[in-house]
Amino acid sequence: MKVFLKDIMFYGYHGIHDLERKVGTEFSININMDIDLPETNITLDDTIDYSVVFSLLKEEFLIATPLLENLAIRISERIKSVYPLMIKIQVNIIKHNAPIEGFQGEVGIEFEKTYSL
Repeated sequence: MKVFLKDIMFYGYHGIHDLERKVGTEFSININMDIDLPETNITLDDTIDYSVVFSLLKEEFLIATPLLENLAIRISERIKSVYPLMIKIQVNIIKHNAPIEGFQGEVGIEFEKTYSL
């Protein structure tokens, strides 16, 4: 089963350039999590509560981080620490309005990790 949060919008100060850390920009985040669930009588204790995942994500996102790669890894590990039943995670972070002269579009990273139980 997959549990996901899609198109979460945050304003943040992540990046290696001074302008990024001072002015900030908008980010979009997508998180996909795979879990092994029983096929009947599923309760919230059996699965991942996306409101909890959102709270964890928000806490980690508030920590300004030079590289999005490190932010994605930190988010993944934080979620795994609360939900050991998660067997796979994919974190996609998109930076809108990247400070690249003449560039129009979006940049970002995607981190994926499979955990053994």
